[in-house]
Amino acid sequence: MNMLNRISNKTCSGMGTVALVCLVALASGCTAGPPRVTQAIAEDPPDAWATRVRELPVEVHGTIPGETSAQTTAAIDHGVTEQAQDDFRHTGLSLEAMPRVVVYVGGTSVPARDQYCTLQPGQNRSVTVPPNETLIRSELCDGPRPIAYARLTIADANLNTASVARAVQGLESKLVRSLPLPEPGIPEF
Repeated sequence: MNMLNRISNKTCSGMGTVALVCLVALASGCTAGPPRVTQAIAEDPPDAWATRVRELPVEVHGTIPGETSAQTTAAIDHGVTEQAQDDFRHTGLSLEAMPRVVVYVGGTSVPARDQYCTLQPGQNRSVTVPPNETLIRSELCDGPRPIAYARLTIADANLNTASVARAVQGLESKLVRSLPLPEPGIPEF
């Protein structure tokens, strides 16, 4: 029994020393394990854009064959012409500084897709267009920063202002759905 008490006392004495060392380490900013890891949250969560995308201006480039630029732009909800405006709809901002959707309707040459949102897109490059179809390309922009890209084709037989307007609405949905979902954060203790 006496030997059991000596072992028990030494164990408790050692535990007190360990506890004291841990308290001193914590007080000085050290931790016994790795530093706390926080999960990075995506800069552009889909939920944030889903509520806004239908209200954003749609900067329209190109035209529906047989239509004018004004007719093409008017067919698209919140459509605006491709020319930059210094004071977009009296907001005090230029169109290029605002969140917006940029759309290219048809055509066989467009800027590189990472250039759609920039103030002065680079040189247009040739693109392959499927026969008897019109390609519509779009990018979700936060000012000059590209966020998401989507495209679709419409058969030329079905091409009119209404089909392009529906296509742009579909592209807006695709842009939001293409954003990565934020990963769940690590719970804090």
